[in-house]
This record gives sequence, structure tokens and C-alpha cells, in this order.
Amino acid sequence: MDDADSRYRSTPARPLARATLILGAILALLNLGLTHPAAPMGLISVELSRHLTGVNAALSAWQAEDSTLLYLTLTLQFPFILAYTGWLIAAGLGYRGRRRDLFLAAFALAGFCDLIKTAALWALVLSPAENVLRAVYYFATLKWGVLLTGLVWLIMVQAMKRRRPEGTTASRLDQAS
Repeated sequence: MDDADSRYRSTPARPLARATLILGAILALLNLGLTHPAAPMGLISVELSRHLTGVNAALSAWQAEDSTLLYLTLTLQFPFILAYTGWLIAAGLGYRGRRRDLFLAAFALAGFCDLIKTAALWALVLSPAENVLRAVYYFATLKWGVLLTGLVWLIMVQAMKRRRPEGTTASRLDQAS
């Protein structure tokens, strides 16, 4: 077992991965209850909306039925964000390379953007306003851009690590990143 593997096992990556998967599944199921013609992708439709008219229609539909599901979904996003951010950072600690710290910071930035976006979603639900909607949209977009780039890095490093023959010390990607 090399040093990177032992560091991964000594971090809270596995419990954080479990928490991320459980909370993610719960949020996905809750989001299904928020689907509506005004919000076909549930809360994600509001996150990616650029017009307050569509957001108001979705909010009106959710509040007409029962806003408990909406509030529960928004509340559970906070522990989910902390879990997935911690998991990705812990998973990234298991790798060596020059760019590792950049990607770890990117995961932290994605989590921070998601926290700001979720807080702005709460503000949007409580008092819809155009400037709050823009904050939700821009922070959601930034989060996804940074998060997907970091995930691609993790996948590439893991793929290169698996291709490395036994006995070699580092792959080209490990040395370059």
C-alpha cells in the first residue's frame, strides 16, 4: 500500500461518501416531489432560471400545495454541501502532484458557491427579487463549472493510477498534475 492510499484510508472520505450518497438520494427523491409544469426539474429549474416570472410561477405552485417539501429540500442542502465538499477534498488528498492543491481549492470553492447559492435560494423563496435570482443563477453556474472540472481531474488521475504497472512510482499525469 503506497503513502497516498494510506492517507485516503485515514481520512473521513468513506463516511463522507456515504453521507453524500444518502443525502443525495434523499434530495433527489424530495426534488421529484417539487416537479411541476412551472418547474419541470424541480428546484434545479429555479436554480437555472434567468427570469423571475418562471420562478414566481414555481413558487406559487409549491406554496399552493404545501411548502414543507420545499423547506425540507432547502434545509437538507446544507449538510449535503458539507458532506460532498468534504468527501471530494478528502478523496483528492489521496493523490500527489503539482496541481492537486489547485483542485482541492476548487472543490472548496465549489462548496462555498453552493452554500451561497442555497442561502440565496432561501432568500428568493422568502422574498422573490431579480437581483437574488441573478445571485442564485451565477453561483449555481460557477459551482457546476468548477465542480465538473475537478471531478474530471479526479477521474483522470484515478484512471491513470489504475493503468500504472505495479512497481512504478508515478505516472505522467501524477507528475504533471
